[in-house]
Amino acid sequence: MKPKILIIEQGFLRKDAFTFLKSKGYDVNHYLLDNIYPTYRRFYDKYINIFKRQVLNDTSHWTDLDTRDKNRHFIKQIKEHIQGIYDHIIIIRPDNFSAETLQHLSAHTHQKMTGYLWDSINDFKAESLRKSRNMFGHVFCFDRNSVEKYSDLRLGYEANFYYPIEEIENLKKLTHAPFRSISYVGNIADRRDKTITDILDCVDISEVSHDIHIVKHQMDEEMLEKKYPFHYLDGGISIHDYLKITLHSSIVLDIQAGWQNGFTFRIIEANYLKKKVITTNQFAKELKFYHPDNIFIYNQNTKHHIKEFIEKPFFETNPKLTEHYRIDNWLKRILNLK
Repeated sequence: MKPKILIIEQGFLRKDAFTFLKSKGYDVNHYLLDNIYPTYRRFYDKYINIFKRQVLNDTSHWTDLDTRDKNRHFIKQIKEHIQGIYDHIIIIRPDNFSAETLQHLSAHTHQKMTGYLWDSINDFKAESLRKSRNMFGHVFCFDRNSVEKYSDLRLGYEANFYYPIEEIENLKKLTHAPFRSISYVGNIADRRDKTITDILDCVDISEVSHDIHIVKHQMDEEMLEKKYPFHYLDGGISIHDYLKITLHSSIVLDIQAGWQNGFTFRIIEANYLKKKVITTNQFAKELKFYHPDNIFIYNQNTKHHIKEFIEKPFFETNPKLTEHYRIDNWLKRILNLK
């Protein structure tokens, strides 16, 4: 008999993930805690903020108030909607929750919860986790650098995952991506527009098409790279639109944030969709499905070989190597299920 599992998250996962897990026989429920919450501000809060900033050199007042209001909203939802006792509770991004919120969730299981971080840790997130770490049996993070840097948090390493999405599965049967077509969807962090420009400089643009979408946030237009016609976005796009762009390309760019040592969802999803990848992640050979015909590790020493990489077709590796990163197998590992 499969254990009863509850996954708590904030809108990162689509329902397809849970539909797929159920199709594999898992007794899994999930609850989406929404982030639209009322804020409560006293008339003197701005004076407290000024005092803290100017006298105490503390800029956290507004952030602390937002955290308080958000978690009040979370607790209200938990009380109204979470019922029963579960064998396992998994919290995605536990650093986003206060200890009080997590205490309410922990009342719905007889054992300690499990946490998963698909993002890196910084000092602010680490401090949040320290307040609640004793409520978790295990907390996993996709970034090895975070695991090593914050050793007191006793984080385990676990890679990100993929899961089938019905709409994309149907589109896969109808989509024939043009050969030598490159795509990217992501944000501008670490000036990825510059890195992508450098990569495209190494290919023959007359023979290779590209579809580059970069979320520029509030970056000044004058500072953006303009050599190639990138699509600069003010906000993110849906995972469905992102995967459609990926399907219509033969090669996906994966630009690693300089402070991370982990594998993005992008590189794992690209392999699942049988797309080749050009990545700046120098550790990509550690991926179980790595093959040099499918994954090109870009740096100053290898950049001159991009053209020959582009000419090679996708190499079909053993499906089990890809399935290692599928969400049901990921679930088995983090919960130590048979």
